[in-house]
Amino acid sequence: MKLLRIKLDNYAGIKDLELSFNGQSKTIRGKNATGKSTLADAFAWLLTDKPMDATKKGYTPQTTDK
Repeated sequence: MKLLRIKLDNYAGIKDLELSFNGQSKTIRGKNATGKSTLADAFAWLLTDKPMDATKKGYTPQTTDK
């Protein structure tokens, strides 16, 4: 399986994000509180229908901003 692109709209703390991978390996890095874990949660949710952290009971990927 190759992930070509992911687009997030109002996912947890991410209002709008689109990343293109073009089937290549990519590294996600950044400072604290910039959305790296939220992006990892999005990948987990997409592939498994569960959050990255299995202890999050009743998790739904809703935006946290008003």
